[in-house]
Amino acid sequence: MDFVERYAKQRAATDKNFEKVWNDPEEQMNFQLRKELITLRLQLGLTQQQFADLVGVAQPLISRLENGSQNITVEKLQRILAKTQTGARLKIEIEQDDLMANK
Repeated sequence: MDFVERYAKQRAATDKNFEKVWNDPEEQMNFQLRKELITLRLQLGLTQQQFADLVGVAQPLISRLENGSQNITVEKLQRILAKTQTGARLKIEIEQDDLMANK
């Protein structure tokens, strides 16, 4: 079980709405973005405060982005990634269901 799965399990135990949102297909993109942001921060070995200092934002913003109380825009994520100076970049793909591909 990786960090994000452990976090989700712990969070769901204290926040009943979290589990509902966690499993909502419409929330999957936002979840994936949050997961990637958390993973990058942890790979850098940084606390939220250290990461916020690195990318030039306030720590509460990092917290809100990671916990989903504030949605992250593509533009904001690109600026954060650029400031990490890690070479991390945003990749977006559009997938179609098989039924849609055959129409």
